[in-house]
Amino acid sequence: MKLLGIDYGMKRIGLAIADGETGIATPLKTIDNNDVLVAELVELCKERDVQMVVLGESKQFSGKDNPVMQSIRTFKQVLEERSGLPVVYIPEFFSSAQARRQPEVGRLVDGSAAAIILQSYLDSIVHEDN
Repeated sequence: MKLLGIDYGMKRIGLAIADGETGIATPLKTIDNNDVLVAELVELCKERDVQMVVLGESKQFSGKDNPVMQSIRTFKQVLEERSGLPVVYIPEFFSSAQARRQPEVGRLVDGSAAAIILQSYLDSIVHEDN
């Protein structure tokens, strides 16, 4: 199964891709958060034969929503409706900060953050199976 990971930001969206069989997430690209975002993602999912989307859930350590979370909820609902794909949350803390610490990230910080989110999901389902 192919999965798309998303690190949602108000200006930019980081994307990562993974094949569920390999269990390895890789940064894909960063796109602008604009009026054609969902249409672009739906097309990308079709082109890449994506069957599921993993979206970073932005919460504070206390468990309360970060300010961006309401936008993420709306985005999730619209993406599910237009793509027909399941979109699941995975808690993410400091994925962008983690991505910046990786060597050779450069312009792919948001894509690398999406890969961290997606890899967290993949690792969690492997642990559930064991």
